[in-house]
Amino acid sequence: CGSGPECQSATNQNEEAEYKTRMLEKAKQRVLNDYFVIGVLEQFEDSLRVFEKLLPRYYRGALDVYHSKNIQTTRNQTKSLNKQELPDASIEKLRSGALRHEVDLYRFTRQLFNERMKKLNLNRWELENPEL
Repeated sequence: CGSGPECQSATNQNEEAEYKTRMLEKAKQRVLNDYFVIGVLEQFEDSLRVFEKLLPRYYRGALDVYHSKNIQTTRNQTKSLNKQELPDASIEKLRSGALRHEVDLYRFTRQLFNERMKKLNLNRWELENPEL
């Protein structure tokens, strides 16, 4: 939301749900009005492609650098080992409970990103991963 007075926390639990909903809407408005583009980590290569297209002065060749041997070696060395997935029930509890507003904002931002990709004719990732 931000650091303005309208973004300060609720004063009591009765106001908490309404407060979080207001802050979610404020955050969505900020995404729409205050940012030129927001990339998506799970679509990192797509994000680089969008940045290259929209901001070529700064990102020209970024995808080539990302695919370079040095970067890929570093990536492979820093991957998590023995990573365990959360059970589906735990994931759903987080999505619908404690993190529901954060998940809502993430999905909103990701939808905007994919819409921008389509407008730029850069929709390869989404076509390969339709379940997300």
